[in-house]
Amino acid sequence: MSPKHSANATNNAGTQSKSTGTVTGDSKELLQPLIDCFKELHEIMSEELNRDPAPEFTCSQIRDTTVWLRCIVSAMTEHNNGFSKSGLSELSEEALERNQELAREASRQLTLLFADQSKQFSNDKSKYQIAELGKGSQSQEIKGNLQKFMDFLNHFGDEKWLGELVAPEFAEQKGDAVRLLQSLQNPAKMVLPGCAPGQLALYCNQCAQTTTRTLGFCTLCNRCAHGYGKHQYPQGCPSGCNTNQVGAAYCQRCGGTTSRSLGFCTSCKKCAHGYKQKNCPQGCPSGCNTDQIGAVYCPQCGRTAGRSLGFCTSCRQCAHGYTQNQYPRGCPSGCNQQQSPIIEIAEMQATLFDSIPKADRCSSAHLERLAKMATALAAACHEDASSRAKAEKVLDKKIKLLKDFAEAMNEVPEVLRRFLLLRSGSIKCDLKNLKTWISKAEADGAHKQLERFRDEATEEKVMRRLRKNGAYASSLASSWEVASDAAER
Repeated sequence: MSPKHSANATNNAGTQSKSTGTVTGDSKELLQPLIDCFKELHEIMSEELNRDPAPEFTCSQIRDTTVWLRCIVSAMTEHNNGFSKSGLSELSEEALERNQELAREASRQLTLLFADQSKQFSNDKSKYQIAELGKGSQSQEIKGNLQKFMDFLNHFGDEKWLGELVAPEFAEQKGDAVRLLQSLQNPAKMVLPGCAPGQLALYCNQCAQTTTRTLGFCTLCNRCAHGYGKHQYPQGCPSGCNTNQVGAAYCQRCGGTTSRSLGFCTSCKKCAHGYKQKNCPQGCPSGCNTDQIGAVYCPQCGRTAGRSLGFCTSCRQCAHGYTQNQYPRGCPSGCNQQQSPIIEIAEMQATLFDSIPKADRCSSAHLERLAKMATALAAACHEDASSRAKAEKVLDKKIKLLKDFAEAMNEVPEVLRRFLLLRSGSIKCDLKNLKTWISKAEADGAHKQLERFRDEATEEKVMRRLRKNGAYASSLASSWEVASDAAER
């Protein structure tokens, strides 16, 4: 018998401490390191799963969305080049005539736009640039730029603005892009089987950080969205911040923070428009139940639009009536709180040891069975380690694809704004709505390009006519020479 399993000396009480002669029998906490390792493994795996900035999207979906954006940019660039000197030679006679007419009308429309004073040109100097999309949750600055780009795409990404550029599958592809943008702003949280969703990080309008909440209070500054301090209300925020309910939203009808069913508040059974659920059992008839990513009905302006820090992207007001100018860091009463979607990983039935027969009622047989279980567990762990290593490679690939997506996204706004300005003569919408999205410098640049193109197009038509006449004269002269030679012979 080895020394570590030998009998110990007699203790003070006179009882003898003996050994079973086995590690498994003598060690009460033998499995505790394994249990601790499994707990730590679940924590690490949960952290790794939530490093995915867009868990609801595959690599191929991100790649397809990027390709679509680049195709749109390419088509708009080709259109814009049709109004430049370098692109004149590529235009057919018919296309040249059409573009010259479009340039004339677009120039006239822009002149009227400059004269109109009902709306001002945008002074927003931000370019919606996304430097890099990293793992996990994005910074507030990047989230803000993603929201701006999503609003821009939602506003101008349809047939009334883009015209013939919109193909039949455009709406579906645009929807995929909008959903990806929304997911990057508010990525879903992956939850392992048997684990509680836990606390989700929210933007705090008091300290401007993204932190978790305890009873509605920010764990960093110990204040809630309404400004109450944790020391004042140790039982929780008195105005509803402590409502831990996924999908909860402020209801301006009853003043509560509750969830929604078909657009109706689960507390007062009314929607944002004031309709009652009993009168409209199929859902709110005016859009509250619209399943549109990022879009919510705004009771202030009556539109269904996106939200930024709780404020409607159309009228810049929140459900409480506060304006974004008053509270640039977010609605002070909780509108800017947004719970992340939860993806619960389905629990798989444990069958790893089912093939190992039960042992007879003796310790040696049970020890042999434990050895077989340990071997099966070791094999499963090696296989799982390989799977997680592959998952990390897939995540790295996804991050690279998201970098490409960000680069493609950065190209869109400038090209699209120039595209809209150059074709303003054929847009049927009210062009005054365009002023809030473009700067005066951009409009000036497009107007000068159109004026230059009109002159250049006229010169091109003259040169083509001269070349044609010259070719005709040369052909006529050749015919006379042939006829003269024949006459002399």
